[in-house]
Amino acid sequence: MTQKVIRMRDLHFSPDLFRNFMSGTVLDELLCSYKGLPKGVNYMIIGDPGVGKTTIILDLLSNIRNNTPGCRIRRPSGRWLRDLRILRRIRKRMSIAWRGRRSW
Repeated sequence: MTQKVIRMRDLHFSPDLFRNFMSGTVLDELLCSYKGLPKGVNYMIIGDPGVGKTTIILDLLSNIRNNTPGCRIRRPSGRWLRDLRILRRIRKRMSIAWRGRRSW
């Protein structure tokens, strides 16, 4: 079995591989110097209980999904799915209230 040597200059990658996911928030600039969240990167969110880790990440994921057509987000647990649905309902109600069409 012969192995062919491949030169780096002969490798070609799709430009889509290097596009970042944009949330449209200040977190885009905080998490990466190129703005947005790079594909294929894992983030560990740590902090004391009750400081809002889940809320911030769910909001970030919701914004990324809204700003990136065709983006699929995998959730590590069923609780996240429930929390994301609740967050969407709250955000929808808040946007309606802010537009003045409906009050709380």
